[in-house]
Amino acid sequence: MAADDGSTASSHAAKAEAFSTRFFPNPQVNIEARQALCDLSNQHRSGFRLSPVVTDDDVESALRNMGPWKAAGQDELPNGFLRACGLPLVQALQQIASSSMVLGYFPTLFRKARVVVLRKPDKTLAQLRRAGGWRQISLLSCVGKVIEGLVAKMTEAAEARGVLPPEQMGNRAGRSTELAA
Repeated sequence: MAADDGSTASSHAAKAEAFSTRFFPNPQVNIEARQALCDLSNQHRSGFRLSPVVTDDDVESALRNMGPWKAAGQDELPNGFLRACGLPLVQALQQIASSSMVLGYFPTLFRKARVVVLRKPDKTLAQLRRAGGWRQISLLSCVGKVIEGLVAKMTEAAEARGVLPPEQMGNRAGRSTELAA
């Protein structure tokens, strides 16, 4: 397989390195621009407050809105299994989600992804010999996705009230960090 730098990767380790370089580039960070964005964000204040307390109904709704047999992350617990666990798990997730909201902390375990490399559709054999002929998907913890779904609902409420600073790109419809650059 040909790496993006033109070298040929023949061993498994060399191919893994070629994919790693392609999929996880090390971008340069402009510290001054980052600080300027933080300063702008700190200027945007509002009296709008969301309760950090998550209810059992919130968790049940988040579980219902997720595909039951989507691929699971490193915990290998698919949504269908989480749904089948019923009220005891809902109550445990309610406690985890509420604590996460109050503390402003998303557990590290839920941020870890299992990365799977898939071939891009309609690529020729020659294109598949290059790292660019493949794409990666990140399989995340379904428990973490429940919490992310609850945060998304809060973000929608803040968005509807117009209280998010215009510089915020993440978790907003029609915006992405690629557009911010």
